[in-house]
Amino acid sequence: MSGISVTPEVAAKIRKARRVGSCPYEDRMVPIPSLGVMLRDQAERCGDRTYLVYRDQQTREAYTYREFYELVCRTANFLVNDLGVKPGDRVSTVAYNHPHTVVVYFATLLAGGVIVPINVAEEDNRVAFIQENSDCRVVFVMHDLVERYAAVPRPACIRHLVQMGGTPAPGCLDWQKSIERQAPRFERMDLAGPESEALIVYTSGTTGPPKGVVLEHYNLLADIHSMVQWHGFNADDRLMCVLPIHHVNGLIVTLMNPVYVGGTVILNRKFQSPTYWKVASEEGATCGSVVPTILQFLYDQNQEAGTTNAFRLKYLICGAGPLTVELAQRFEVQLGVRIVHGYGLSETTCYNCFLPTDLPATEHARWMTGYGYPSIGCPIACNEMTIHDAQGHDVAEGEKGEIVIRGHDVMKYYLNRPDANETTFAFDWFRSGDEGFFRCDAQGRKFFFISGRIKELIIRERRGVRPWLAPIFV
Repeated sequence: MSGISVTPEVAAKIRKARRVGSCPYEDRMVPIPSLGVMLRDQAERCGDRTYLVYRDQQTREAYTYREFYELVCRTANFLVNDLGVKPGDRVSTVAYNHPHTVVVYFATLLAGGVIVPINVAEEDNRVAFIQENSDCRVVFVMHDLVERYAAVPRPACIRHLVQMGGTPAPGCLDWQKSIERQAPRFERMDLAGPESEALIVYTSGTTGPPKGVVLEHYNLLADIHSMVQWHGFNADDRLMCVLPIHHVNGLIVTLMNPVYVGGTVILNRKFQSPTYWKVASEEGATCGSVVPTILQFLYDQNQEAGTTNAFRLKYLICGAGPLTVELAQRFEVQLGVRIVHGYGLSETTCYNCFLPTDLPATEHARWMTGYGYPSIGCPIACNEMTIHDAQGHDVAEGEKGEIVIRGHDVMKYYLNRPDANETTFAFDWFRSGDEGFFRCDAQGRKFFFISGRIKELIIRERRGVRPWLAPIFV
């Protein structure tokens, strides 16, 4: 670990926070060495099976595993041969949900590079900070974002700008023409391993500069493996993606999980409530990943899913925001679609827990509505969770404290933030900053609940406001 990001003492704490029970981080639960190898193996196995379907209003594009992997290989060769990208180099994307973006993500991983996705809604100074802080070497820009990106101060670390689509602007390389000259196969499968950095995502806190969360190939593989295991995904599953793929939810849940099992992603340019069920039905979606605001939009749209959906859809995964008991109950009753509530953070790769998918209807309803908050469920296999008090001690069932996590999906560290790393791993667990509690079922399984943000709750208590009336999430 870099001395800039952690001290030896903190590095030791992070190692402890990356174990599951007595199983250290080095004992892999997934034998696949890298995400690039995962894609190559599935391209060889699946061939003509559809990996990606892209929907944007009247536009529909489809790519088989073979077609998609060829584009990835050509782009990886371009990165290595023409742009001189070496293992560990950071490659940034100023883009949105589009097949080109997905190709660049996987090509970067295949070439041993590290993805630094940019949220195009970020302010110019934050975009510049992210790219400088991550020491970004190459930037891929979507053609209709070139003008917007031109306003961003360019850090000295950036060597190349590559434009995806359209006529290249001055100073930009043409991605499409560049990859036409490259070989359709990529021979260097040894450029990334389990502990190679794969992704740096930046938190979007409201105060101070964003923190770069560094995730390794094995972090993602362990989380993907555990999610696939929990949900029972297989090659027949088709995952509906409407969340932005610059975030771990859209990127990992709906882009990576299908690759692991040879399934399909239905990639939408953006969420549109009037056509959500129509697209899900037309494409045979079996599962979707959403946030509570999307559930609210779908509820307000007042369309019964059953009237437009062929009902391959088994349920919607929901997390990354405050889901209320009232919305969950109204949505499930009116639309007839089950919500599988879950929880996770960028710092712990993606999801860390879910409601069990096989609960009987009455038990599912009890965990969703019976305790004041919808349960976020039980930990998945690659991590464990508990509730700590302010001194880092376990609390009793039903008592509120801080949600803490340790496991193989815990990040490498915050980039260049020794202060944040020391605080976050103070008790040999990853401290989420979220307040919660747990209840046990008849089998002794811990079902967790999130009730607010620790800092916001302290502020509200000092002001004499009962925090549980207005939980805050980030």
